[in-house]
Amino acid sequence: MAANTSIRGAAQVLAAAGTGLAGFFEARRLCPDSLFGSVMLDPRTLDTPTATIGLDQYCAVLEQAARRADDPNLGLDYGQQFKPDMLGLIGYIALSSETLLDAAANLARYFGFHQQQTVTTLVYKEPFWQLTYRISSERIVGRTQDALVTMGMFCNVFRACAGDSWAPDAVYFEHERSENWRDIEACFGAPVSFGKPVNAILFRPESAMMKMPTADARLLALLCSNLTALGLHCATESMIDRIRATIRDNLGSGPLDLQSVSQKLSLPSWTLRRRLAEENTSFSDLVDHVRREVAEHCLSGPDLQIGQLSEILGYAEISAFTRAFKRWHNISPAQYRKQRLDLIRGQSSITPGDKQF
Repeated sequence: MAANTSIRGAAQVLAAAGTGLAGFFEARRLCPDSLFGSVMLDPRTLDTPTATIGLDQYCAVLEQAARRADDPNLGLDYGQQFKPDMLGLIGYIALSSETLLDAAANLARYFGFHQQQTVTTLVYKEPFWQLTYRISSERIVGRTQDALVTMGMFCNVFRACAGDSWAPDAVYFEHERSENWRDIEACFGAPVSFGKPVNAILFRPESAMMKMPTADARLLALLCSNLTALGLHCATESMIDRIRATIRDNLGSGPLDLQSVSQKLSLPSWTLRRRLAEENTSFSDLVDHVRREVAEHCLSGPDLQIGQLSEILGYAEISAFTRAFKRWHNISPAQYRKQRLDLIRGQSSITPGDKQF
């Protein structure tokens, strides 16, 4: 089997994320050696939970397996059976937390030490807490199965506290809705929305103070220390990437300015201002760019209404969003959506034997 050859400098994830993956593939009548070989991942690495593998390799092998099995739910099935302790240090950190809310907060705080170029936040947007997850690396395009796996893992952390029958109030996914969307809703026991800016689990505050049955403050401190000592956090993520990610995950959740973002990053505002100047940009320019990216992503699908998108982006009125969008594209959001959907439908109507010139 070939050794790991993920591109140097690419994002890494602790090998615990692939616990039991070979056995899962075998149970699905897939050849593990062939799958791992297709992404040049040495499966022996998965036997050491604190070893690292390429995040691109991890996402790619899940996407490849789903295609070979002709099963768009494969990642969801893997995530549903993935118990928190299988996730290694980050899983035990969640289990050792005092309450369900503390577990969610610790997942948000420490997941970046488990997986690079990933943004995980815990945000309250009335009436729900939102535990969000998103890979920030633009290199990793195929990430649908990873999102299904991770949301399933997060749900199992909550069920370790509240019981197997616990269900979130809602679930969000970045990818567009596919034919298997009803199966996804059935697995989570909750309504699922697609084409969102982030993947997220939403839950109400009244369930957030439930005590974790395996809470252990001393063990928690030790686990957090061991995980942070691995030095994985933000090793390949620039300051600008961190600022952009923070802007994106806090759009529409209240005032968004340089001061509030600097507080969330635990950095002085003058440091952020200096770094932005070094990149020949400004905070307002970054906000504008992030809004444009999110708008273009969401308008590539049919589900989200223009008014809802305007709120997500933090605009006070739809008219303000429309003006900004026309400045970006010289057409309205509705016209852009129609063009995108027409293009997607045209591409999907081409059969594999068709030739394009």
